[in-house]
Amino acid sequence: MRVGVTIFNQNYTDWDRYEAEERGESVSQTPAKPDREIFYEELNLARIADEVGFDSVWTIEHHFTPYTMVTNPMQYLTYISAITKNVDLGTMVNVLPWHNPVQLAEDVSMLDAFLGPEREIICGVGRGLGRREFGGLGIDQAEARMRFDESLQVLKQLLATGRCDFDGAHYQIEGLRLRPQPGRDLSGNLWGAGG
Repeated sequence: MRVGVTIFNQNYTDWDRYEAEERGESVSQTPAKPDREIFYEELNLARIADEVGFDSVWTIEHHFTPYTMVTNPMQYLTYISAITKNVDLGTMVNVLPWHNPVQLAEDVSMLDAFLGPEREIICGVGRGLGRREFGGLGIDQAEARMRFDESLQVLKQLLATGRCDFDGAHYQIEGLRLRPQPGRDLSGNLWGAGG
């Protein structure tokens, strides 16, 4: 059996203030506990998970609320890769319609290079549901399924071979070579999630 831990930087002290602000009430502009302190706590949990023998550390992408303050899972996991020695790393999930799939493939390939052959990066992918997040990122939620499908095809090509040719409604890619090149076929490290 393999056991992992999820860290996602939820500012558990900020819900009452956040919800009052959502209702239009006048509230303090800053949470009782600064978001930065939440990050320090969660990063310490990643270190501890590594030290006590957990197999993996995972994180989740969300935007604009105290629920989950990991806006760039790959960047976050890259930092965690530098402060841990043994754990595999994974996302639960990267919301594909919110990302350029080529840049995400680059991020996955680069993180895999940092981890080396003894550790794994698992890139969980999903379509996303949050209207606030789609709106805040300026992405039409009605296009989410098509963007997801196209992004997944691009990611699979790039992570399998390091190359991509693709002609879609949202992405047109010709003769692209991924750098850094994946040191191994990473297409099997793409996991899907839905809800």
